[in-house]
Amino acid sequence: MPTKPAVQPAPPAQPRILKEGYDSEGLYFIRIKLRKRTITVIEPVYGVDEARSSFVREVLDLNIKDDARRNTLLLTYSALAAVSTGNVPKAGQLLQMADADVKFWIQSARKVAPSLFVWMSELDSLTAAEGKVVLKKKGKQPAT
Repeated sequence: MPTKPAVQPAPPAQPRILKEGYDSEGLYFIRIKLRKRTITVIEPVYGVDEARSSFVREVLDLNIKDDARRNTLLLTYSALAAVSTGNVPKAGQLLQMADADVKFWIQSARKVAPSLFVWMSELDSLTAAEGKVVLKKKGKQPAT
């Protein structure tokens, strides 16, 4: 009697855009589907700075000892949460999310609210420039 093939679990769903456009007030938004969440990222309006400050407290309450990790989370989470509605994770939950979900959420938020992520654009430019320098150094051959 032939044996049944083992059932393979379905691969996790990839993050995707559910809807993109303008709401009834003319604000640009992107609704995204992550593995376990649906989040709407909406263009920032008046009061976004106050919202960001409330999310900063949430990150500080996590008591992360590593300064670089804490500061990156402060900058990233406070901006993401301030322009997002729906099933928005708490700061501690963000640390547990799949990388693909976090990257997709950040990518969507950078598109909707680029002014809140200027530091990331500057970091991207710096990283790209540094990569070119490293490649040039590695490309040099020592004189023989």
